[in-house]
Amino acid sequence: MRFKFFLITLLISFSMCTKKKPTKVTYIANMGFMIDTQNNKILIDALFGEKELGYCDTPDSNIIQEMIEGKGTFKDIDLVLATHNHQDHFHAPYVQQFLENNPKAGFISSFQATNKLSQNKQIISLTPKKLSKLETLQKDIKITFFRLPHSSNMISDELSGEKYNKHEKVENVGILIETDGVKIFHSGDSYAGLPDEFEKYKLQNEGIDIAILDRIYLFNENGQKVVKDQINPKHLIIGHINPRRKEMFKKFANKLSADYFSVKVFENKMDVEVYSF
Repeated sequence: MRFKFFLITLLISFSMCTKKKPTKVTYIANMGFMIDTQNNKILIDALFGEKELGYCDTPDSNIIQEMIEGKGTFKDIDLVLATHNHQDHFHAPYVQQFLENNPKAGFISSFQATNKLSQNKQIISLTPKKLSKLETLQKDIKITFFRLPHSSNMISDELSGEKYNKHEKVENVGILIETDGVKIFHSGDSYAGLPDEFEKYKLQNEGIDIAILDRIYLFNENGQKVVKDQINPKHLIIGHINPRRKEMFKKFANKLSADYFSVKVFENKMDVEVYSF
């Protein structure tokens, strides 16, 4: 009887130890978020907003200053990540100031972004080649970068008139964050038009708790299939939404939530969602 009681107590203790703690996600703007787990705080695509951009939310000036100084909500940030070097995801002077004010924090991005910063030991550059991945460990945070093409932007050459993809050479990455037993995937500005690339990475086997994806993933059945079958998150957050179209996407998110998984569209900058697993 004593042994049985001991075994039950041991199993209860083990389940309490292995249960994931709630994760707090704060919407900064566009594809910028703060991830707050049990022991770590991470900013991703959040340090931008040099100027207003009509096609997406940008952080308010007071929030930018708090992030740069590492004060208030943004005290004790452990790590800053950027998926690529575009003005609606990354602004080098803000990141540089942040690193100077927060010497214990690190910054990881592709070479195109890190090359714009004064190099120091806080900075790590990860630029996977096409259809490959790279990973690093910062404290107890595992970061994996997956090379994923930026969504295309076809424009005409001024001289020849021929169409070309303006974003073809952008070093865009998807990022998988693993910390405190939680897995969070951020797509950057990749798109779901190349399912074979996702199939190579086998993200559906990672057990992703939260996926933060560009709105373009949900525009068509192919993209929704990639989300369901090749990313397969427990919870989904949609970003990169034009502020004038948020109501449409909120209705769309509600429909998707009713159909097959939890989908969130943040209404206001600095709104918070707490996820329990």
